[in-house]
Parts: sequence; C-alpha cells; structure tokens
Amino acid sequence: MHEMAMAQEIINIVNNILSAHSGKTLKKVCVKIGEMAAVVPESLYFSYDALIQNTPLQNSHLEIEIIQVTAVCENCHKEFNISQFEFSCPYCHSQKITVKSGDELYISELEVE
Repeated sequence: MHEMAMAQEIINIVNNILSAHSGKTLKKVCVKIGEMAAVVPESLYFSYDALIQNTPLQNSHLEIEIIQVTAVCENCHKEFNISQFEFSCPYCHSQKITVKSGDELYISELEVE
C-alpha cells in the first residue's frame, strides 16, 4: 500500500512547515492528485487518519482533489480531457498528444489556526 508512504510524506512535509510557525495548529491539508498517479483516495484518507492519531495533527483532516487527465493534440492543437485512458485526439484521432495534467501529486493548501 503505497498510500501509507504517501500519507507519511505528507505528514513529514506538514510538520516541517509547521515547525517554522510555532503555535499554529493544522486544521486541514489539501492535496491535488492526478488520475494517473495511481492513488486510491480512500486508502490515502485511511492512512492519513491512522498516522496522525496521538500526534499534534490528530484534529486535522485531509482533503483530496482529483485532477482529470487533459492533453493537447500535436496535430490539430486542440485541448481535451482524456476519459477511460484513451490517449488519442477525439477531434482528429491522432495519437500524437501531449499530456498536460493528470499525473500530479502535491500539497496545494494548508489551513492553520
């Protein structure tokens, strides 16, 4: 379950940030995850909740935003969403595309008090 390792890394990053802001309490950590990142959100939620028990982060919660896979066609230059992992242009049917989003994984926001 690589979600446990991801949750631990999120917690490590958050703790490093909070160490520079003493007295602040984390309320929420928001992460953006691309569909192609192969993350099961339910497993990441579970892992995060399990790892923050009995820590200063125990009253915080994780918020996940899934980023859809988007691409641009190198032939007709149109941008489109990729659904069902069909990597061809829906306009000209070319397979010469460049993926623009959908593989990211990053912390986008922290809410602290």
